[in-house]
Amino acid sequence: MQGGNTAVRLLAVFQLSHWFPQLWPSKQLNALLALALTLGLACIGEREARGQVADIWTVGDGEKIRATEASGARSASVALFGMRNETLSFQIVLPVGPNGASGVSLQSEGMPGVSVAFFREGFVEVSERSHGLVWKPGSAAEPSGLLGDIPDRLLPLASGEPMELLATRNQVIWVDLWIGPNALAGTVTGRIVVKAEAGCEGGCEIPVEIELLDRDMPDEIRARSMVWFSGSDLGDERVAGRYFSDPATASAEEKAQLRLRHYQLAKRHRISFFGQHEDIDEEVDDLLSGRAFTRERGYEGPGEGRGLDLLVFHAYGGELESAKAAELLEESRRYSELRDVFVYVFDEPGAGDRGEINRRAEVSNPVPSFVTTLYAFNLDTDIFALPAGMYSRSNAAKGRAAGKKVWIYNGERPYTGSYAIDDVAVAPRVNPWIQYKHDIPRWFYWEATYYYDFQGKRGAIDVANEALNFTNRHGDRVNGDGLLMYPGRDLLFPESDAGVQGPLPSIRLKNWRRGIEDVEYLVMAREAGFSAEVDALLEALLPAVVDQVGSAESVSFPEDGASWQRARRYLFELLRDGHSDMRFEPVARRVTDSAGRRPWAWALAGFFLALGAAMFVIWRRRRGSQVH
Repeated sequence: MQGGNTAVRLLAVFQLSHWFPQLWPSKQLNALLALALTLGLACIGEREARGQVADIWTVGDGEKIRATEASGARSASVALFGMRNETLSFQIVLPVGPNGASGVSLQSEGMPGVSVAFFREGFVEVSERSHGLVWKPGSAAEPSGLLGDIPDRLLPLASGEPMELLATRNQVIWVDLWIGPNALAGTVTGRIVVKAEAGCEGGCEIPVEIELLDRDMPDEIRARSMVWFSGSDLGDERVAGRYFSDPATASAEEKAQLRLRHYQLAKRHRISFFGQHEDIDEEVDDLLSGRAFTRERGYEGPGEGRGLDLLVFHAYGGELESAKAAELLEESRRYSELRDVFVYVFDEPGAGDRGEINRRAEVSNPVPSFVTTLYAFNLDTDIFALPAGMYSRSNAAKGRAAGKKVWIYNGERPYTGSYAIDDVAVAPRVNPWIQYKHDIPRWFYWEATYYYDFQGKRGAIDVANEALNFTNRHGDRVNGDGLLMYPGRDLLFPESDAGVQGPLPSIRLKNWRRGIEDVEYLVMAREAGFSAEVDALLEALLPAVVDQVGSAESVSFPEDGASWQRARRYLFELLRDGHSDMRFEPVARRVTDSAGRRPWAWALAGFFLALGAAMFVIWRRRRGSQVH
């Protein structure tokens, strides 16, 4: 197309040059005029070539858009629905032509009461599939595709900030819309304007329409989480080395500010962080009281002014001295938001660790104790967390009957969604739905800032460009494991430095928040008298999860964002109208054995084998009767 345009321009110059002698007899002047006209038309052509961002399209928050993905039949407008104190998200895809594009920027207009945040999506290279921990390799549980450049890291983009875009690739923009407390129910309209030096000089408009219920999403959510923040200890290079050339000499104030930004990002995504705490100092007091989450401290969003609902002592194993434990428990009662306070006494114990677990639990009394294993009557701990692949509904019921709390941690397909980069976008979104359906009070994810692969002895990883950040001596290799936030600065890998003195969110973190907020729709619908509809929806979307499914089966839940958006729309209509005409059916599934073969094929083969054996017996008997 560009070559054709150039030919047309040259022909125009050639035809016009025949008129020049009639205007100016000078050959030199005619040549200069022709050259100027040619250069002018060439500049116009270059301007057109660099402005190829006009064919903009949008998609929801439940898909991972590849750099070379075509638009298909997707829309250039956005229609959303929600309520106050909820975050709605979608993606804008800017296809770029063969010469790249410059001066590209976005800004929002209209949408009163809505805070708009833009993020430029970064692609990370997935060169091999995750192996172990998150699914059984080669089985039907393994998600398909998702090799190569996968979008995950989200870089904040200021309104009107110009971008230089690479040629022949999609640049995808993630958009968060937080519906503020003053937004009015009804229809909120506005637009996103995309500008470029060429192609969208006057602005390419994306109309946005938001239908708002006259409801507020609560700050105290039901699908509670628990995520370890290793960067809470900023004394070494694992996290602090990304931000400070010498972490040992960085000031206490600088480190405290960096920790605060991590906690604030988690809060904005409704995630409960915990760090390495042994006491309730001034910094912890700010987190528990809610002072850390105020506008004076730079925070705006869900849970503003409200403290953490979780306080953990001695992360990943330890104990409290009895007198200190009593003092800390009494002090913790001052914080109204706290729902769980405990000592993390032991992590993934073996059969011989029962005595040590009970000893630590006893000396840490009266603070409750926590361990990551199945509930057992001979363990004196108060809270148990089971790996997703081992979670047992009957074991959890026994624990609850004994007065214990039983939670779940991490994620493994097909039992739950996983948190791997090479899983589908909605995988973390599914987990809060599972959590609500099976009455699991809290979901523990083991880490958020695993930039240094100490378990695999590989050291610091360039997580912005290399997806494989977790390996271990057992042969497990997982893309993005323990990595929900990326470093905004990276002094260890300067080419990946985004220049942001704080963490960057991931698409997986965004989808986890979406699922957490989805659960509030389920809660509201049940409270409004739609328990039967809620139960039917859960059964249709999650017919076989946790211990209801085998390790080599495919997942029972939908893996596309549209299905989950439709389910949320169904709940929205129930709350708005008191009814909905939508209907849901379970997804079609594949089931395989450990070798990756279909069990029905084995059953069919077994049937014919048995039939052949029976015919052989009959034939032998008949032959024997003929002989005798």
